[in-house]
Amino acid sequence: MYNDWNRGRGAWLAWGISQDVNIGVCTLSNYATLNYNHGQWGADSQFSTLDFGTSIPISIGKHMTIEPFISYTKELDDDGADMVNDELYGGFNWSINF
Repeated sequence: MYNDWNRGRGAWLAWGISQDVNIGVCTLSNYATLNYNHGQWGADSQFSTLDFGTSIPISIGKHMTIEPFISYTKELDDDGADMVNDELYGGFNWSINF
């Protein structure tokens, strides 16, 4: 949950699920998130986006992980506000754990 009392004056709520699938060579980490906009940035309160994607965590040594990912965001509200659009994107996460 994200809430902005100053500039946005609303809340953004997200509900998600995830599942790791071992495919032998690697593990795919899959997720889906349903997002609800409750008046954030003056928009009407409604379900706004459905996000889903997958990543492959790759350990580098004992303390480092690099995780390439690909995700897709689907716009659910068609109110013409153009705050969010359907979009395919990717990248990677890099983490160091101690």
